[in-house]
Parts: sequence; C-alpha cells; structure tokens
Amino acid sequence: MELTKGCMNIQLLTYFIVSKDEFLIFRASEGKLGQLINKLPAEYRRCYITDQDLLDRVSTFKRSYSDILREAYIPDEPKIKSAEFAEILSYFLVKEHYQPNYVLKGPKKWRWKEDRNQPVHKTDIVLFAKQADSPSNDDLVVAVEVKAKATQKNSYDPIHDAVKGAHDDSTRRLAATINWLKSQYVKRNNPEAVEYLERFRNPVEHGSYQKHFNAVAVVDEQLAEAELTRPRDLSPYSFSDPFCIIVVSIPSLKTMYENVYEKIPASGGDLF
Repeated sequence: MELTKGCMNIQLLTYFIVSKDEFLIFRASEGKLGQLINKLPAEYRRCYITDQDLLDRVSTFKRSYSDILREAYIPDEPKIKSAEFAEILSYFLVKEHYQPNYVLKGPKKWRWKEDRNQPVHKTDIVLFAKQADSPSNDDLVVAVEVKAKATQKNSYDPIHDAVKGAHDDSTRRLAATINWLKSQYVKRNNPEAVEYLERFRNPVEHGSYQKHFNAVAVVDEQLAEAELTRPRDLSPYSFSDPFCIIVVSIPSLKTMYENVYEKIPASGGDLF
C-alpha cells in the first residue's frame, strides 16, 4: 500500500469482543472464529504483495501464483510466521480501533522484505493521520510494538517486552523509522508519499503533532489470564505521550496462524 492511498476497511474488530480494564483487551469471538480464519488469508497475502504485482509476477515468470507466493513472499520459518501473524493482525485492529475519529494510513512494511524468513526492523507498525490539507496540531502518528505468545514459555512476558519496545519507539526508534520510511519511498520513486511524510519528519517547520504509542501482546486464549495478572514492573518505562497496552486473545493461536499461512498461497486464486 502506498502511504497516501486509502485502505479498505476489512472490519476485523467485528470478530472481537472489546473490553477495558487495566489493559485494553480484544478477545476473539469463539462463535465467529471460523469466519475470521476464512477472511484472513487473502488479506494477509495483500500485506506481502499487491494483487497487481502478483498478477505481473505470474505473467512474467510463467509460474503459478501459489509457487510465486511460496518461493518469494510468504515465510515458512515458524518464529517469523508467529511474529508476522501478530503484527499484521495488529495493523488492522489498531487502524480500526482509531476510527472514526482518525483515518489512519501507513505502509505495509512486509512488502519490503528482502528475505521472506527475516523480520522487518524499525518500529513494527507506523500509522499516520492528517486532519486537513495544511499541517495541524491534530495530526497524528501512531506507533505500535507487537509481541506474540502462542505457547507456554514461563520466562517470556510479551506484555513487558511490548512495553519496552514501545518505550524504545518513544525515545528514539520512531524518529529513526520515519527517516527510514522516507528513504524507502525515495527508492520506490514515490514523491507523493515523500511529500506526505515531510509533515511528520519536520515538526520544527510544520508545527507539532500528536503521537500515540501502543504496546500489543497477541496471546493464546489459554495463556491470556495468566499474562494479564502476571506481576511485572513497568516503572522503568514512562511515556510523555498517550500510551496504551492492548492484549489480543486468540483461541488456539498457534493452530490459527499455521492455518492462515497454509492457506495464503491458495488465496490468489480469486485473481485468475
């Protein structure tokens, strides 16, 4: 997705029950789980390659769409699948959570991977909202750090690590990521996106804007309660800007992400 072009609202939040306690909690609705799983493969595919680019690759290389996806785009390394399932799900959920007050736009960074089995670095998710044609103090950048826990690992605390990562975003990484985004758009010869990004790169010239930081932990439903109540010290991580911890609870998370990634290569069939 180009930064300055809109994105279809796929309405994933309709498959979740949202509640607020110490954290903001999204619980996948058990009765709608099958519908959710069926909806995700095609949307995940589009986070790795656009429909048009997939059509072009099939035409150029005379290979099936599933071969193109498996060989060049879709990870098969379990740790990468787990992490990117959580990141992409969070990308959609956070965007929808901010609506209708903000219409957020942001790159699907997974399309820029040089190695399908390596992570994309920098801030996990960066989303932008310009409220008017001219820069405004109400313009917004949303930074999201995502961690996943699909199986029991007593020593691993995804909420703590997501908060620590969000703190890194707030102190140094977000600014570096915005500069990195500009370089990516220059490489892709996208002057419209570079111009859009300049408002957020140069607040001295264009005025201040809002920043929101989010720490997201995507966890298996059976582990959720233990993670929500686990004692942890988050006092080292303070935020001067609005900050939110989101816990996304998914039944049989490991089975779900394996199921989705298994189906992604077949999800291009509707294009041909």
